[in-house]
Amino acid sequence: MPPTPQADVQCKIRVDLRFSSPESNIFGRAAPTARQTIQHYDSVQAEKIGAEQVCDSRNNHNTDWSCTHDGGVSLTQASRAGLTAETETIRIFAGAGSTHLLTVKHQFSKDDASDEGKDHRADLKILINGEEKGSFKHNPNRKKEPIKIEEADGDWSINPYYNGNYFVEIDCDDECNCNVVKKAATCRLKVEAIYEGPGLVTEPYG
Repeated sequence: MPPTPQADVQCKIRVDLRFSSPESNIFGRAAPTARQTIQHYDSVQAEKIGAEQVCDSRNNHNTDWSCTHDGGVSLTQASRAGLTAETETIRIFAGAGSTHLLTVKHQFSKDDASDEGKDHRADLKILINGEEKGSFKHNPNRKKEPIKIEEADGDWSINPYYNGNYFVEIDCDDECNCNVVKKAATCRLKVEAIYEGPGLVTEPYG
């Protein structure tokens, strides 16, 4: 018979998605004008395999599988007012004996930089019981691969070849011995855009 899980086993998972300290050269060829803002906005969500609730910025209360999202965003932004960077955090308080899937996505915006610039990729850091278990980024794009496509009429559209998405699987046994593996987002065959406000387009999770 398999061992009975111990109720007192601590298995706390912390996930931070953040950009490094902002630097003037991270926005590639772009430079903000006096009235312009340039940004790069990524997001992370957590799912527990076998559970229905998703833990993300839109559902940031405590889920029935003990996950909370801080409601923040992973964003780095440049304007004439200066350079800023923000962090997005997820906490899973009972990770033992379960598998969790993290989905990291780029959120396209009219304020996207023209390209990634110098290693302009957010770091996904995973800590389990306070010990770092992995640090991940999306795979690099081709040099000067545009994030968005500028249209002749001044409008813009998503570049379907821009790679900003990936998955990380966290598989923990009943004693909180965990295996953390990054998986490329190569299985997505359907692309559907949702407009969520002026200048912001997101692709749905799934």
